[in-house]
Amino acid sequence: MPPPGFRPPPGYNPPPGFAPPNPFAASPPPGNAAKAAAAPRSSKAPSAPPRPAQTLDEIVELLKSGQPTFGRLYSPLHRLRGIEPVASRREEVAALLDPLLTTGDFSVRHAAYDAVEVWGTQRNVPTLLAILDGSDRSERWPAMEALGKIGGSPEAAARLAKLMLDSGESLQAKRALEDMGAVAEDPVWQLVGNSDNLIHSYACQVLGKVGTSKSLERLKSRPKEAQTVRQVSVDLAVQDMQGRLRGQPQN
Repeated sequence: MPPPGFRPPPGYNPPPGFAPPNPFAASPPPGNAAKAAAAPRSSKAPSAPPRPAQTLDEIVELLKSGQPTFGRLYSPLHRLRGIEPVASRREEVAALLDPLLTTGDFSVRHAAYDAVEVWGTQRNVPTLLAILDGSDRSERWPAMEALGKIGGSPEAAARLAKLMLDSGESLQAKRALEDMGAVAEDPVWQLVGNSDNLIHSYACQVLGKVGTSKSLERLKSRPKEAQTVRQVSVDLAVQDMQGRLRGQPQN
């Protein structure tokens, strides 16, 4: 039967026994929506996400397996930087970090640079030196910094001393050499007296921080610079070394 109030449109002439459509009836939900509406609701709460790796053992296990993706490794690598190195585990961790220094993911790569500054060893020096061959300063600069924090090597110190001659790299190279310590003394000495005032000044600054009594005596005995600004760099380096070496055994 037609619902109360239903008026057929003009010319509507249904066959005998045909019930006209009810315009007030609700349309059934389509396909999947109908199934979803009919499905019983689950009372089970969604499971919590896994806890991020926090301990050294957990981070090491994570570094040993799986893909070096941002989602898996960025947070653990950041955490690793804040963990005090354990001497008995340092070589193991340095070896696991080494391939991450050249992995394809930018964020993972730079998080690995940060971690290597804390956990790196001589195991990482060849990889970091190879990165210096690239043309991207966003890669070379953190590699220089990591070399400085690790302590570098005679080869790394010589390489960074050469980079001090590049005006675009000199400041970053100077800072890394200052972090390296006494291993930087001999290659940096070669730059004292350079005709470029800035390079001469940077070399004196590095020696002021890392030079031994050998460089102190060399600076004190060399002829005075003709330009006052250049001699000031020498005098400040001598002053810094004297203050730092005072009370230390002389070589």
